[in-house]
Amino acid sequence: MIYSRLFLLNLIFALSVFSSVYAQSTDNYCQQVSTLLIVLEKNHYQPTTITNEISHKICHKYIDALDPYDLIFTSEDINEFTNFYDCLVNKEDLNYCSFLRAVFRIYMIRLKQADSVINLFAQKPLNYNIKEDFYIDFQDTLVGPLNNDILKDRWRRYIKYQMLDYIDVQNEVDSKNSFANFLEKEPEFRQKVILKEKCKIQRILGHPAGFENYLTSVFLNAITTTNDPHTMFFLPEEKDDFEISLSKKAHSFGFVLIEDEKGEIRIESLIPGGPAWKSNMLNEGDVLIEIKRSDNTIIDISCVDVYDLHTILQAKELQTIELTIKKNDGQVKTITLYKEELLIERNKISSFILNGEINIGYINLPGFYTDWEQGYALGCANDVAKEILKLKKEEIDGLILDLRNNGGGAVAEAMDLAGIFIDSGPLGVYREQEVKPRLIKDINRGTIYDGPLVILVNRLSASASEFLAAVLQDYNRAVIVGSPTYGKATGQVIIPNDTTFNIDYNNQVENINNQGYIKITNSKFYRVNGTSFQKTGVIPDVLLPDILDYYNVGESVTSYALNNDSIIKEVYYSPSSLLPISKLKQLSVLRIALDSNFKMIKSLENSFNHFISNSGKRSLYKDSLINRLGMSMILFQAIEGLYTNNSDRFIVRSNNFDKDLIEIDQNKKMIYEKVIEDISNDMYIIESFEIINDLITIKQGNEL
Repeated sequence: MIYSRLFLLNLIFALSVFSSVYAQSTDNYCQQVSTLLIVLEKNHYQPTTITNEISHKICHKYIDALDPYDLIFTSEDINEFTNFYDCLVNKEDLNYCSFLRAVFRIYMIRLKQADSVINLFAQKPLNYNIKEDFYIDFQDTLVGPLNNDILKDRWRRYIKYQMLDYIDVQNEVDSKNSFANFLEKEPEFRQKVILKEKCKIQRILGHPAGFENYLTSVFLNAITTTNDPHTMFFLPEEKDDFEISLSKKAHSFGFVLIEDEKGEIRIESLIPGGPAWKSNMLNEGDVLIEIKRSDNTIIDISCVDVYDLHTILQAKELQTIELTIKKNDGQVKTITLYKEELLIERNKISSFILNGEINIGYINLPGFYTDWEQGYALGCANDVAKEILKLKKEEIDGLILDLRNNGGGAVAEAMDLAGIFIDSGPLGVYREQEVKPRLIKDINRGTIYDGPLVILVNRLSASASEFLAAVLQDYNRAVIVGSPTYGKATGQVIIPNDTTFNIDYNNQVENINNQGYIKITNSKFYRVNGTSFQKTGVIPDVLLPDILDYYNVGESVTSYALNNDSIIKEVYYSPSSLLPISKLKQLSVLRIALDSNFKMIKSLENSFNHFISNSGKRSLYKDSLINRLGMSMILFQAIEGLYTNNSDRFIVRSNNFDKDLIEIDQNKKMIYEKVIEDISNDMYIIESFEIINDLITIKQGNEL
């Protein structure tokens, strides 16, 4: 059944000497590569044929991924590696085994050398009176430093570059006295950057999956992403993390961590009702000192970033921890926590009322999550339906569904969600490798909501978000507002890296041979008229200026993306009557021309273009430092000022159903108050309110 298969669719951004044991373990990694090549050829929608040119690109990409800043490998190393660049052409020769062995051996040596080189810059201040630059090679020419002296000099420049980058992120330097202020903080910044780089090296050498296993996974991803950017190899724990990101619930200890400006890992927030919250011993701002497992082994957090620590804590086998924290008053406390199943806050759906001359419902959908254990019926489509029913009791005049920054997820959820807004009929066309195109249908007659509707999108709305927006646009069911979407019209399934696995007959994704998993592109989606939004994105009916327009964001600028095409298939559907798009555009353009926030976005175009165009070359000279800090501060302040103007057209409030629940839960009340403030200040929501107001007025036969 196509529907059961579509349920799987989703998005989608001990070390010692090399001995006979090492050689034997490398054979396992060689087997992973051999298996992967067969699985890709068998299951990928449009598998890449491995030619000499493609083999070179894959090996080149692999080395670049291990050393993106040309700080590890020398030119001699790279020359040695190029001898193996044809290794993937003949799978029977297994030359990639020799390639992997060479990389494992040399990379370990060079990482340890790099760790020593970094120490050279720990004590002495760096000189910013020298007119010099640091180049980032976006062309990936892979020449490598010629000798150790050149390598050390590149490390010196790289550390200076990272310090400037650190300042950009932290905004710790006053632009008016930028250089003097910078010199005062230079020793502190330098130590932080050096520690950060040493930790990167140690995390690779001591990777939880094992050094060789990690390096193999990087090579496997160099292969998969040469087929298309969304086909990826997953280690088992990475596969679990991915599924959790697309789920409504997860087992958690109930706290969110953040790294502060001092490099300390603190508790950013507690999830209401979670284990940490119920302990009554943890607070926001507590500093993490130590984590102990139930077997009394210590998780070393001195050299772990927040993302890695999240992955460690999310591991299925870790059900109990002993947490040692330092309170704001200096007290040190130890708390034992047990995992519980909790709602994932980032995927939580809430609805609000924009209360003005008319009442407009507002729902933000951050991701197309699903319930991996019980099926799609308990995913986001079901939750959106519940929120719409709450809003209908408030007698709303229209609805805004916000899909901005929604990178997609389970496409089956998007199909169900489309059925909430249209009557039964075809939603689009689905095509797999060498299989005739098939219709995707909404088989449930009737709708839950048939009133005025605006769908808000931007360049980071991708995959399932685009599918939904395209369906509602084709049916004239909604006004699409915002900027062109990402342009991903492909579907993926997660399967084991196992040649015996058959997508057509296996519903359970099990890894029998323990060779990892592949998120593999096995399908493309088309609109009901046979066209595709692959690479082009869904073009909104009403365009709004967006800072993301100044960045190269989207499928069209991604390497190895599948091409846009169309299909010929007769599809009969019954769209609603045409919407007054031309008039809505005209009215929106007039408002935008007078809006200070949108005018600010347009005025920043030249500054952004200049800032971004120079990203491959960074001057390390003090005068350039001062100019960049000043420009960075101007851009930062301008962007911060974009979301500070409250609308005088409506007041945001929670729906009556949630209101009573919020009043008895202070933590939930604080969260809702912050969300309400953000909605009130969001220029895109404010303009969407105006657009839907215009739509209602025009439909009522009133002139504008």
